[in-house]
Amino acid sequence: MNAPIASVMSPAIPPRAEPGRREILSLAQLDNVAEAVLNLAAEVWALTDRTRIMEEVLKAHGLDVTAEIDRFRPDPALEAELDAKRDRLIASVVRALAPGE
Repeated sequence: MNAPIASVMSPAIPPRAEPGRREILSLAQLDNVAEAVLNLAAEVWALTDRTRIMEEVLKAHGLDVTAEIDRFRPDPALEAELDAKRDRLIASVVRALAPGE
C-alpha cells in the first residue's frame, strides 16, 4: 500500500542543472502551484470534516465505527485497487507540474 512515490515521480523531475540546485518550476508557475496547494488543502479539510461528521452520525445511530476503521486492514484486492488509484492521482499531479506540459 506504500509504493515508493519516487517511482511514480521520477520521469517528470528534470535532472539537476547545477550541483545542489534543481529547478522544477519556473517563477511564473509558483502562483499556480500555491493556488493548487491551497485548493487541495481546502479539499482535504472538507473530506476530513465530513468523514469525522459521518463517524459521529453513525455513532448517534448505534454504529461506532471509528475504532473499527482504525483497525481495518484491506485485503489484497482492495489494497491493489487503492494503490492503483493513489498512483494515478500522484502521476496526474506530477504531470501537471512537469515543465513544458
